[in-house]
Amino acid sequence: MNISELTRWDDHIYLIARNDRVEGGTSGVANTQAKQLANRTRWLKTLIESAEDYREYTFYKSEQDPDGTISGRANTPEGKIFRVTQSINDTLAFIYYLNYQGQAIPLTALLGRGSITNNIRQYPSLPIAQHDIEAGNILDGSKFYITNPDNDILVDEFVNNGGAPEATGRIVLDGSLLKPLTDAVIYSESDEFSRSGYLSAVISSDRFIINAVRYDGSFYVPELKAPGLNVDELNSIVHELKFLDPVEFLRSGYLSAVLSADRYILSAVALDSDVYIPVISDSVGVIESREFARSGFINAVISGDRFIMAARTTDGNAQEGSREIRLPTEFERSGYRYADASADMFVTDGDRLLTEAWRRDVYYARVVGAYSQLFKFDANGAETQLTHDNANVTNVRDSGEEVQWQSDVDTGVKGGLWFTKKATFDPHPVFPRNIITLWGHSFLQNPRLANKLYKLTGMPVWNFGRSNITSKGAALRQGGQRIEVWPLTGKIPATTDAVQVTPSSPGPLELGAKNYALNGQGYFRGQKMWVNWYADNTLKITRYAAGAEITVPAAETLMWIPQTQEALTDIDTGQVITPQYATYDRHAEGINIFWIGRNNSAGIAQVISDLKAMVEKVKASSKYPRIVVLADFMDAGQTNGTAGRAQIFSLNAAYKRAYPEYYCEIDGVDILQNFINHANPNYADDVTDVAAGTTPRSLRYDDLHPSQVLQENALHIGADVNAEFIVQFLTKKGWL
Repeated sequence: MNISELTRWDDHIYLIARNDRVEGGTSGVANTQAKQLANRTRWLKTLIESAEDYREYTFYKSEQDPDGTISGRANTPEGKIFRVTQSINDTLAFIYYLNYQGQAIPLTALLGRGSITNNIRQYPSLPIAQHDIEAGNILDGSKFYITNPDNDILVDEFVNNGGAPEATGRIVLDGSLLKPLTDAVIYSESDEFSRSGYLSAVISSDRFIINAVRYDGSFYVPELKAPGLNVDELNSIVHELKFLDPVEFLRSGYLSAVLSADRYILSAVALDSDVYIPVISDSVGVIESREFARSGFINAVISGDRFIMAARTTDGNAQEGSREIRLPTEFERSGYRYADASADMFVTDGDRLLTEAWRRDVYYARVVGAYSQLFKFDANGAETQLTHDNANVTNVRDSGEEVQWQSDVDTGVKGGLWFTKKATFDPHPVFPRNIITLWGHSFLQNPRLANKLYKLTGMPVWNFGRSNITSKGAALRQGGQRIEVWPLTGKIPATTDAVQVTPSSPGPLELGAKNYALNGQGYFRGQKMWVNWYADNTLKITRYAAGAEITVPAAETLMWIPQTQEALTDIDTGQVITPQYATYDRHAEGINIFWIGRNNSAGIAQVISDLKAMVEKVKASSKYPRIVVLADFMDAGQTNGTAGRAQIFSLNAAYKRAYPEYYCEIDGVDILQNFINHANPNYADDVTDVAAGTTPRSLRYDDLHPSQVLQENALHIGADVNAEFIVQFLTKKGWL
């Protein structure tokens, strides 16, 4: 009879007492210790046997298996983990996947040699760097830095030249070498700096410019200590120049200068300089007489604390009419150097600026009612409220052609950051939304593809795909292209009667060569309209609600309202994520997937024109556009040597030429080739299809379309193969 051990860890081992009766059996004291130790031993055995390092499930990438997951899924038991080796210089050594229901789900990764060799490294000494070269951590031809003991130089740059460190001669200087500007300018508040002519500046604690860069890219440093550099060869550094008399100075090209006792220029401002002494509210601090010479005034009344109280400009005392100044910040842009203001803030007397160059639109936030809103004060003095939300606008920033701000109007916007181009107020999030939108033909209307993308990314998918649609129809629906129409009657009637428009083109309702009767929605002349395309090739619009008659003297834009064609429903819970026939006007602000050219592939120029219009639509709506362009597929009849197959491959090549950064391709394999690579090698019909140059039938439910369910003789579901490849591309781009 043996002890029946249990798989458990007993916390204590029983100590036999002096008065214990030594008895055998399953409950006898004599066997208690042995049973406890046996339990522990069995528990440890189970733990050791369950610890795997996955070496038995290691796979490699190949031309037929570009990411290694095909072999991994086929040769790893369900629910087990396998790993795929990466190349020698990759940042990762292994990627670990879970084989779950035929899918390779990435779990984690092990850092590789590339994580070290891809970095520019800094070493305290040359011998330590040499050791890293010998270890292979600094590749041949790669650069690195060695700390320099000289106080003026931070590091010296070296390159690995065939295993030997070689100095390039380039260095990184200590920033303290830049000395303060001789002609420092004091600034009273941040508003003044924006008018100073400087792009950036280092300012001391008492608000003097230490050094600065102008908007035109030039810089000025009166004193520069730079070991090993020939100062005379540096651009924009003022050279010493001796003047014999004042007339010579007038011909020198300098607006003002500080001269030494022997009449050499120590520092100067050229006539074409952007430097400007700002005048805020009706005063400016004048520190030295040379500053006043640059201020643009002929004469001035200066207070005891050296502020200009009144002055006359070099172009004369230009009297202006009364002008209301509502905010202190408005004065800066009002066009006055100084002004006497009445009690009700009207300018009663003042001098205009020497130039209008500093006048531009000002953007700011101020409270209206319960919320802070975004405003624009333009160069002509008009104030416009730009936002009207039940939300607060803060941190307004002017960045040249754009304006950026924060608002809590939409919780789905990362950081609450918004921007707009100044030319047209059209606000969009600074960072892309976590959404996916699908635009194109039946490959995207496919509900299985949208559901798989949702499951793999966790992002809601707005499916604007439409069976049989052409690239032109897709671009018009998405908003990249526009259609101009004109009512044949020259007006929109007051009633809800349909009115025919010209040209007789289906526009966003264009579906290949099929003359279907279709309808949708759009905006025309600010009115919401039903849009109907009839089988007799007529396009008509009908207003939603009766109203005043509208005269339309010429053709105008018909703006389409895109609607989802398929609902996205969680296949596990049944929850509707995005409904059918829904509109979503923020569609360009997320990940945009375009699959557009299959139904008019013969017109490659038209397809590419439509694609470019769609891409530009996204770029106008996002600072960081996320776009995926997918290769179109040939059908079963478009085999090797046929014009149809050549046409598809020519179209795909045009996609890649137009947008290589957005073309969905991984290591030279695009979505079409990846689909072919997932053929069943043990299914004769698949082998025949691939040899003929078309897609494998096990992954199709007809001559063209990817399958929705796992078919007989198939290793995969066709739509899943495409969705997984798209997600791999998104991951590689860093968008997930």
